[in-house]
Amino acid sequence: MNKMMGKKYAPITKEHTRRWNNMSQAERVAISLKGFAKQNLLDPMKWNFKVKLDGGSRRGYLATKDKTTGKKRGLDSIASENKATAPRDRDVILLPDDGAAIPSERHVNDNLPVLRDPGDDVTSILAREEGAIDQIRVTKWADLGDILSLIPTIKQQSAIKEDILQQMKAWLKEEGRHAKRFEDLMEVRRPHNGPPRGKTVYAKRKLAQFEVLGPYAGILHMTDDSLRKEMRAFGGGAVTAYLWETRAQGRSVSGFQQGNTLSFINTSQLTQTSAAWKHNNVGAVRVGKNLTFYLALENINAGEELLVSYGKNYNPTGLKIKQEHSA
Repeated sequence: MNKMMGKKYAPITKEHTRRWNNMSQAERVAISLKGFAKQNLLDPMKWNFKVKLDGGSRRGYLATKDKTTGKKRGLDSIASENKATAPRDRDVILLPDDGAAIPSERHVNDNLPVLRDPGDDVTSILAREEGAIDQIRVTKWADLGDILSLIPTIKQQSAIKEDILQQMKAWLKEEGRHAKRFEDLMEVRRPHNGPPRGKTVYAKRKLAQFEVLGPYAGILHMTDDSLRKEMRAFGGGAVTAYLWETRAQGRSVSGFQQGNTLSFINTSQLTQTSAAWKHNNVGAVRVGKNLTFYLALENINAGEELLVSYGKNYNPTGLKIKQEHSA
């Protein structure tokens, strides 16, 4: 919007990155990425893509040389290319923590309403958008459907599905009071081994197969325009890293500004090119028109890391939206 009004940004130089990296962590948190950009008349989106809150550069967003032409490709050309090549049939947009520090603008609050309006991020719109909780149904079982299909009889499958649905309804009936439940189930901490993946989530107690781990909480964007407004404010890469599309066409749930503990769960398939370093033990299912729930795909022991599948096209580098296609 600033560009459309003719605003000119100063070029980002090595001096800017040197000053940023010479700050203490506390100073960087205090001023924030957005504040530093504003103070120095820099393009806030490009600055957010170039450096990390804990210092250093974001490797995936620096200008790089094209191997074919030898020319440098900056943010604008990469963004245009990704927009042109991204699949049109978007299904689910996902939520990794890619190893960078969580921006100071983002907060986790497990007592937040599950669904909130962009203009009022503290008031629940669950009843308005989903109707009566007792009428809510699962609309896509995804990975869980494959596991349920292995259950010997239809009667047993139906009983398990009904139990899962009742667990989900119990979560929704306690909307705004989830902190204790999440605290009993899981904990967030930095991993001590394995590939770089930022903060991640571990089971605090044994979790039974098909146990519901909670609903993903966030702001419900009713339109693409509403989503783009948040992306302009905080950066497209940052917002889409914590975003789920919904069953309702053109809607999405963003946990970037404030989400719950589920937004820290990582995946075993950290890149498209590398082999999975573990297997995914958590599944995501769609519920109602706008909800996403996480469930245990198997029995999980206390202390095990929780990992969820983000689909075959998941790629945590660059600006491409992370997706899972329908089975």
